[in-house]
Amino acid sequence: MSKTLLGIWVHTRKPFFGFVKKDDWTGTWHVHVTVAPHRHQANMEIQKECTRLFGASVKIVKGHSSSKKVLDIPLAREKVEQILEQ
Repeated sequence: MSKTLLGIWVHTRKPFFGFVKKDDWTGTWHVHVTVAPHRHQANMEIQKECTRLFGASVKIVKGHSSSKKVLDIPLAREKVEQILEQ
């Protein structure tokens, strides 16, 4: 089973959740979340919405208390990129 480690940069307190743009230089995705980073609410929203978006259980493997995070997605990178670019 292939998996993808995806770097994200989280921006909190935005009006919507979504993967906004990919940084061409680092390959990191900018992600907007609607909640504040209080009591891990942003992490919970990221896991919930990414699991819904990708149709697979997504985990945060690095950056639990940082705005820079790494997600573990149990899908091939090509499939992840295809979903994000829709």
